[in-house]
Amino acid sequence: MKLLRIVNITIAFIGLSGGIYHFLVEEIPVPTIAIFLFLSVMFLLNGIEEVKENKKDWMGYIFIATAMFFAIGVITQLVIG
Repeated sequence: MKLLRIVNITIAFIGLSGGIYHFLVEEIPVPTIAIFLFLSVMFLLNGIEEVKENKKDWMGYIFIATAMFFAIGVITQLVIG
């Protein structure tokens, strides 16, 4: 689980630094579908980490459900066009 935690921290750092750069320095021309894909991967990996740690709360399952919601949005956008 140590590797998954390192991957999650790296993904969160990339997202946070990209957001700060986008809003404070200059606009990054990233399509909306790429942002939702990035968020779905981030939420999925965070959910897997929460579930694997056998915590008694529902937060891991909420993360996974949110990731599936974002993934459905990405797939819909790819199909519709």
